[in-house]
Amino acid sequence: MQSGIDEIHASGGEVLAISVDTVEEIANLVKQMGLDFPGLSDPELKAIDAYDLRHENAVVQGKDVARPGVFIIDGEGIIRWRDLTENYRVRVRPQQVIEQLQSLE
Repeated sequence: MQSGIDEIHASGGEVLAISVDTVEEIANLVKQMGLDFPGLSDPELKAIDAYDLRHENAVVQGKDVARPGVFIIDGEGIIRWRDLTENYRVRVRPQQVIEQLQSLE
């Protein structure tokens, strides 16, 4: 998402990443990758489960992980668009998110 962050913001969007990783691990990743959006820690998988993102049987270093997912959630908390995958190598492109944001204007 980083490559499209300015256009996402211009289209009224914000980007947040949620992971099972610790706050420290996420902070290091955000710094290493030079991300301009926050990473949030969800070690108890509360948000991950609420959005049905737990990757069944994909335990990494003894802990469950989330599968990739992108959601556009409006100001009232309604999911307006989502992209889910079972393959962690397949990720939504920033342009797809931008197009979806613009279609909701």
